[in-house]
Amino acid sequence: MKCLIALLIVCYVIRASEAMTKEEMVAAFKKIASDCAQNEGATDQDMDEIFARKVPSTREGKCVHACLGEMIGVMKNNMLDVERAVELAEMAFNGDTTKVNTARELANECSGVTDGDRCDAAVKLFECGHMAIKSRGITFENM
Repeated sequence: MKCLIALLIVCYVIRASEAMTKEEMVAAFKKIASDCAQNEGATDQDMDEIFARKVPSTREGKCVHACLGEMIGVMKNNMLDVERAVELAEMAFNGDTTKVNTARELANECSGVTDGDRCDAAVKLFECGHMAIKSRGITFENM
């Protein structure tokens, strides 16, 4: 899920301006993540884990993942919004059918993942995405 979350955040940034450079997208992601960290009471260590694409070790880190998912619109009612994830993938990959179809497969694989707690649901989605990507031999860099 780490790659999916990162992809979806990049997609959110692209939605704001499709002409952004990679550096601008990274800066925008950091701003969104910073806002979520502040809202959720996350520490620098929590954010280091997020930027390293690690499973969060604290409640606050888990809740930052939930905040990010909610802000970009891919997590609703503690579940992945598959259609929104695919919509964002289409923007991020400029309609590259192969990559969009892979994103759709990944999203569908994790579509039933949920939890009654938004923060735990976000981590379960993160872990599902990570396993789905790993099982396909995909890395974020080749997405």
